[in-house]
Amino acid sequence: MSIVIGVDVDGVLADFDTGFKKVVVESSGKDLFGEGWTPNDITTWNYTKDQYGYTLEEDKAAWESVKASPSFWYDLPPLDGCFDFLQSLSGDFIEDVYFITQRMGRHVKVQTEEWLFTNGYRDVPTVLISGDKAGCCKSLGITHYIDDKNENCRDVFDAEGTIEIYMLARPWNRQLLGITRLTTLQEFLDILKVERERV
Repeated sequence: MSIVIGVDVDGVLADFDTGFKKVVVESSGKDLFGEGWTPNDITTWNYTKDQYGYTLEEDKAAWESVKASPSFWYDLPPLDGCFDFLQSLSGDFIEDVYFITQRMGRHVKVQTEEWLFTNGYRDVPTVLISGDKAGCCKSLGITHYIDDKNENCRDVFDAEGTIEIYMLARPWNRQLLGITRLTTLQEFLDILKVERERV
């Protein structure tokens, strides 16, 4: 059996929230996040409105700035363990790797490809821009998938019962029945190594 993995990008590899926080503050002209804020303070998916009190209009304005930027996605910092993880995925270790993301904006695919290469991936990355994670996983024959969003993991689980699905634990997600929750990318890599030895 071939090992084909699907990897979400933001919240798994890239620190979207640090970048988006900066845009929200700059575009709204106010900082409601508080001193000493870190992404670990986030407790809900739509945090700008639901947790920090920005208006719908301010949230939309921040997203318009993201979509207009030629470098927002490329400039995001990597999350812990990202570089080593991406280096490990390069080469002959895994047959196919697909990076599946719902990013939007200018040159978003190119920005993502360049970001992956800059942050450790040494092969030519296959980046898919899609909100239909379940459809992508099913059509690509993905065997192992990792994401940080509850809804994405549940959709993939419901659509294709043969995929091994993993949730990367973040403060904004929760344990889902039937889905393994991991605390680090290294744990996912260790699982893949065991699977590789079985093949």
